[in-house]
Amino acid sequence: MVGIASAEVLNQKAQDGQKPEDNLPGARSVLSFGLRMLNSIFETPNIRVSRQNYVHLHKKLNDIAWDVASFLEFKGFDAIPITSDVPVDMMNRGGVYGDISHRNVAAEAGLGEIGVSRNLLTPEFGPRVRLCSVITRAPLVCDKRTENHLCPEKCNKCIEACPGKALSVDRFDIKACLNVLHHYNLYGLLQHLGRILNAKDAEEKRKLVFDRTLSEIYMSLRSGDSPFCIDCVKVCPAGKHV
Repeated sequence: MVGIASAEVLNQKAQDGQKPEDNLPGARSVLSFGLRMLNSIFETPNIRVSRQNYVHLHKKLNDIAWDVASFLEFKGFDAIPITSDVPVDMMNRGGVYGDISHRNVAAEAGLGEIGVSRNLLTPEFGPRVRLCSVITRAPLVCDKRTENHLCPEKCNKCIEACPGKALSVDRFDIKACLNVLHHYNLYGLLQHLGRILNAKDAEEKRKLVFDRTLSEIYMSLRSGDSPFCIDCVKVCPAGKHV
């Protein structure tokens, strides 16, 4: 999947810090790329297997974005690939913010629409895609936003499935989402360190240090900071190839 969005339009709509011009002054276009997830990610009961598939997909997207940016620069146009996963801003705005919103770029580039789950929903695969973007000064022909309504009305399956109760039709509680989604990465590490520091005695501290939490955090951070929860994606009926 690939689409092209206008940097000028995104500059008007995006938050400060996520505008194309914040990353590349003079940007004219933003290319959006999407790769579908394997169906087996949602069939395996082993969360480590599904998380590692996320990591592999992000690597493929980052490689594609780098190659596209390199090609554009070879043609004489500055271009910057924006990573599909980390690094992101986790400290300054009370959540997890990338240097550009890949889902909003993809929606503007005609690849799909933002659903109740706040994921991008595509006609072919629903939310079962991962995204990446390239910002460029090349004056490319941009695609139109889709006019299809892809999020089923009164479905609410993602709302009901969310273990953090972070979703409603008109609200998204990002902190409630992060409590579950990033249970075993930096967010979870900070929480666990707080529990260790506040332990009532040396024995409780020892148990907390050697329980499975730190080993899970280590594996998550080492493999690429992958998500712990994909329930809203798993239950979504949108997409032809569900």
